[in-house]
Amino acid sequence: MAPNTILTGLKFNMPLVTTHPAPVAHAPTQGLLVTSIFAVGLVFSSGAFNLQLADDASRAFSGSAVMQAISLLTGVIGLSLIVTSRSATKLAIRCWPIIAITGLIFISAAWSHNYPLTIRRGFVFLTTVLLALALVGRFSPLQSLRLIVRVMALQCALSIAWVFAFPEVAVHQITDLGQTQHAGLWRGIFSHKNGLGLFAGLTAGLLLFYGSMAFRSPVGVIAAFSCAIICLIGTSSMTGVLTMVVTAALLYFLYWMATTLDSRVRNQTLYLLLVGIFFGYLLWSAGVLNSLPVWLGRSGDMTGRFSYWAIAMDVFRSSGFTSLGGGYAVGLHHLFPPYVYVDNGYIDILMQFGYLGSTLIALFCVWLLFAGKGVIVRSSRETASLDIFPFAIILALGLENISETNFLAPKHIGIVLTVLAVAIIVQNRRRFAPLVAPSVSVSSPSVLRSRAHR
Repeated sequence: MAPNTILTGLKFNMPLVTTHPAPVAHAPTQGLLVTSIFAVGLVFSSGAFNLQLADDASRAFSGSAVMQAISLLTGVIGLSLIVTSRSATKLAIRCWPIIAITGLIFISAAWSHNYPLTIRRGFVFLTTVLLALALVGRFSPLQSLRLIVRVMALQCALSIAWVFAFPEVAVHQITDLGQTQHAGLWRGIFSHKNGLGLFAGLTAGLLLFYGSMAFRSPVGVIAAFSCAIICLIGTSSMTGVLTMVVTAALLYFLYWMATTLDSRVRNQTLYLLLVGIFFGYLLWSAGVLNSLPVWLGRSGDMTGRFSYWAIAMDVFRSSGFTSLGGGYAVGLHHLFPPYVYVDNGYIDILMQFGYLGSTLIALFCVWLLFAGKGVIVRSSRETASLDIFPFAIILALGLENISETNFLAPKHIGIVLTVLAVAIIVQNRRRFAPLVAPSVSVSSPSVLRSRAHR
């Protein structure tokens, strides 16, 4: 594979420069209008402008009238684009696992401590899922990923512009309620510096691997990557930097594996990787890795998170709601002391859905990992660049959720990326179906000959 020059004096082998995944027949190139609709929808569905378009700062997270109208419009457009295309409708149905998770969110309103809030946030989550399903139904996986990466880079550029044009909103102020320690750090078009930092880290990680696919000119790759790095610096987010490094490392390692090792060795290596991650989680839970944040330049207790997590789990165990939790977007926060915030996606899911719902969500994540592993094992050199995406992105998003509550957030780019991962998996299952389970007629010559020798 010919190397692609990305930076002057440095050369990187960018997989998607000369290797393109197999085209998907049901997804012809869309027009500028449809592409623009998806681009705008992706911006608002990733959590951008919640604070900037709020009626007042107190409604930045509860949702202003403007953002509610945008969410409704996003859902209507997404649903319309799905139902007006037979292929998009079929793909949406085949992506039933993500639809089932959405259903669980609404079902949790039955036991929610604030069911109107659960329904409202569930509806916002639904609109994001509909937009993502419409995107992967109308575009091929490669086209979808290209548009998503471009829009993510655009949001980093907009965040930089917002910092200079509207610093009173785009930069944390000393007067921010409960956020004085973040004064001077950027939040750009997002509501918090952590939101921008993680978003920029994920953007930079994807650009390091898929940059030459998203932008045909090296200048475009450099400009997009520079915007993401500038946002990382402005937020001073070490978690964002870690997300960037882990995302890029996973993608390059998995691509090397998919294009170098045979399928049997790939399968064994991926199993070892999953086992290693599991044991790493056990060590983390046992407190053996508590010094890891210090090595990464953060406080030993992750800015008080360790003690808050312990308090949150004590509240959960004594709440009497361990089976079902407190409902989506509500959880058991009304039982917490005023100074406690969770900032952990896994604990937050447990608070919202209890042991029963959390088990179903965990099974969905396990399915994603093992189905993504299967796609890599069966991958070919021509499709490896895209085939590695589901496995890599789920692991990257899983890392994010250790220190932030992003998993199943009503608006987050992770929802869109998860839907894309599911779409790649289900489409690959159809692609490999003849290879996995060939149909043999009982009257075929091979069967008749075998019977004749008995």
